[in-house]
Amino acid sequence: MQALFVHGMGRSPVSGWALLRRLRRAGLDTHTFGHLVSSESFAAIVARLATRLTQIAEAGDYVLIGHSLGGVLLRAALRTLPRTVRLPTRLFLLGSPVRVSTIAARMASNPLYRLLTGDSGLMLAQRNAWAT
Repeated sequence: MQALFVHGMGRSPVSGWALLRRLRRAGLDTHTFGHLVSSESFAAIVARLATRLTQIAEAGDYVLIGHSLGGVLLRAALRTLPRTVRLPTRLFLLGSPVRVSTIAARMASNPLYRLLTGDSGLMLAQRNAWAT
């Protein structure tokens, strides 16, 4: 079985190495998905992720692990998949927000925050922009 890890904002795929190492020891074929919110839009990341999920699904059963924004991205990408694509066996959300982030809402007007987090950071501050 395959496992895909999607990291949170301000992190990298390497941030899940300890978890992924344990999953590999347990027999899972682990993979990571990287993104950089300061240079890629939320929609572009979701589209890339949906393509990756489609490829993984073709190989059989799989599980998804999303940390923070990674879980938001996974949920958004899963909603875009055609009905013919196999859904994951499990979806694990590690600290992924399910409602508006109060920190993101406070920081949304800060130019540095906007530069570093792009539209992904702004979406975390907007009610109903992504949460379902």
